[in-house]
Amino acid sequence: VTGKLWNILLKSLIIWSMYILKIVLNTTNDETRNILRSYGHELVNKSYSEPDYIICYRTYDIISEEVIKSAKIGAINFHTGPPQYPGRGSVNHALYNNDTEFGVTTHLMSHPIDSGQILDVRFFDIDRGDNVESLWEKTEENLLIMFRDFCMGLNEPEYLSMKMEQNYDYKWKGKANKMKQIDNLQIVPLNCTEEELKSIIRSTYTPEFRPKILMHGYEFVMKELEIKDKK
Repeated sequence: VTGKLWNILLKSLIIWSMYILKIVLNTTNDETRNILRSYGHELVNKSYSEPDYIICYRTYDIISEEVIKSAKIGAINFHTGPPQYPGRGSVNHALYNNDTEFGVTTHLMSHPIDSGQILDVRFFDIDRGDNVESLWEKTEENLLIMFRDFCMGLNEPEYLSMKMEQNYDYKWKGKANKMKQIDNLQIVPLNCTEEELKSIIRSTYTPEFRPKILMHGYEFVMKELEIKDKK
């Protein structure tokens, strides 16, 4: 009897592993599409009814609760920050707070955003010379690695339950940050110290979005980042 049960279980596992998952992927990243297809999964249109998975990767789209529940197995988001920084501007907050470590997070989607059960976390160092652009580069690199590793197991039975159990100790910290908080972080106070100014520049400056001073109805935007050695 034991042998028969084992054969039935083994056949079930083989059938499940051969099952072609139907996945709705919300992203602008072509490499993630190629990864899922290389694993034998089928990418379907957003209008597809009851896909096996809904996956969001580097997108600002907010998925409705109704759509999240339509996924047969689960709706998963790949977040560009560690659990201590839910929402927007994780890179900016970490640099402003002089963190020495950063990370990326995989989690189940829920409402409010970035509050769902955590499935995986990867950490990496923040170097003293890192700025917004260099930390974003590290973040994107590590997020893609995590995506590749995590999605390799999507067709394993009870995969999400196993990942939830493995990462149970990771919890989100506070409510999701909003873009308005980053906009406010870019504003340089009139009584700003040199140390504070350096923190603002390090954590918010990019060629497209620069720190600024607001005074008497005028907006003075930082034109060029140029740091000179003091003598």
